[in-house]
Amino acid sequence: MNPARYCAFILFAVFLAAAAMAEEPMVKPADDWTALFDRSEIWLGGDGIFSIPLTGKDELGSVKTGTKTLFVFSDSMVGTSNPETREFKDARMVNHSAAILKGGKPEAENIRCIYGKHGDMSRSNIFDVNCWLQDGVVLDDTLYLTGIRTGKDWKPVGIDLITVPLKGGEPEWPRFKRTENFPIMSRSDKGQACFGIGILDRTKEDGYVYIYGYRDWFEGSRKGLIAARVKPEQLGKAEQWRFWDGKNWTDDITKTLEDAAVLADHVSAELSVTPLDKNRFILVYTRDVMSPIIEYRLGPTPVGPFDEPVRIYECTEPNQRGQVINQYNAQAHPHLSRPGPLLIWYNV
Repeated sequence: MNPARYCAFILFAVFLAAAAMAEEPMVKPADDWTALFDRSEIWLGGDGIFSIPLTGKDELGSVKTGTKTLFVFSDSMVGTSNPETREFKDARMVNHSAAILKGGKPEAENIRCIYGKHGDMSRSNIFDVNCWLQDGVVLDDTLYLTGIRTGKDWKPVGIDLITVPLKGGEPEWPRFKRTENFPIMSRSDKGQACFGIGILDRTKEDGYVYIYGYRDWFEGSRKGLIAARVKPEQLGKAEQWRFWDGKNWTDDITKTLEDAAVLADHVSAELSVTPLDKNRFILVYTRDVMSPIIEYRLGPTPVGPFDEPVRIYECTEPNQRGQVINQYNAQAHPHLSRPGPLLIWYNV
């Protein structure tokens, strides 16, 4: 089989004091995190990587020794591969998988992979459906996830809401519930709006959970950031969601297809919005989904207005390997970040 595979390449973006944020950030690779996902047995790699603290606490640097982090992946390879050539041997792709890490250090002995029907480690999907898992959040001992189902052109054709109760601080996979075609997608002749690509829980601060999405113009497939919010106890009730139209929160999702609703353009299909302090939020993404350019923007609220983009990093894999390698969907992982640096990773 082709030796190419999905990997998670990771980097640290070291932001200085608030007054220095306009300066070019210092960046260094986080090789220890990259090595955590460089595997040749059982779980070989996956893309679409989101990290969800199972405590529900996703503040900067909030991970503790006993904190359990759920990683959810989209397309994943399971089986075995040659650790030297990276060539697949006995391997199969599944549409989604997961892993749980105990603590905040990238130590192989503290992470275990999860895939197969209800997590039984068979070579199949966890949730009995072909879907790419998006971001998630834990509220009142329940894990909420969204899953995108795609058509032949890879465009979303439906978004499902998946809930999984926690038992002993971990998802009880056999008890999951899936609401098919949860109405957080809208379509017009020009494009579509899809939600679930990033989640920010601001329950303590203003009483809302913010769910980010993108408006995708079919011509050119350029994506713009859009936003929704909902009270945490009503997240599973689609009629209670409200969508940002550029000025107000509305119950009309079609408003997110209008230019006024776009918070930032040229974003990726997965991203993150992270509070740095009370009045500063950082948006991290790959420019235009699939490119070597990772950017950030700053804004005073969860819905901006966001400043002009700043290039934070340019991926180097094509130069290193001498072949066509795609990079895509960068995002930050605040609770796993140490004080000072912000941990960011991207797919390769």
